[in-house]
Amino acid sequence: MSWLGATLAAFVLLTSSPAWAQAEIPGAKPAAAPAAGATGAAAPVTSEAAPPQSPGALGMLLPIAAMGLFFWLFIIRPQNKQAKEHKALLESLKPGDQVLTNAGIFGKITGFDEENQAVVVEIAKDTRIRVLKSQVGKKVGEPAAAKSAPDAKPQPAK
Repeated sequence: MSWLGATLAAFVLLTSSPAWAQAEIPGAKPAAAPAAGATGAAAPVTSEAAPPQSPGALGMLLPIAAMGLFFWLFIIRPQNKQAKEHKALLESLKPGDQVLTNAGIFGKITGFDEENQAVVVEIAKDTRIRVLKSQVGKKVGEPAAAKSAPDAKPQPAK
């Protein structure tokens, strides 16, 4: 059984009415009979408990639907959003971009190897490596040409 199946089974068991609340305690004395009324007759005492009721279809489906909503809101949706952002980053790469790979290597993109879906990254002077395009983690700075532009003025902090 998968971990999700085990979690769902445990959740259903815990949310249904507990068996210990309906079981009789061995060795316990039955409840005392009520005092005789005006007619002098006592009501019969029964020690049988009502059979446990099973939860309805809605009672079983509601927790499963809630867990599905939880997984979608907190796991699936953010992961899809992050995948879209990474795809947009990979499509926006161009030569001269300073990047950080998922392996922790900083470098500057000098070219593309479309056949192997790789980028050529210069990590030191005359030292170039090929890295899978999907392994580029993020851009870390502006291209060198943009930094050295004389008309570029720093923006004041807000």
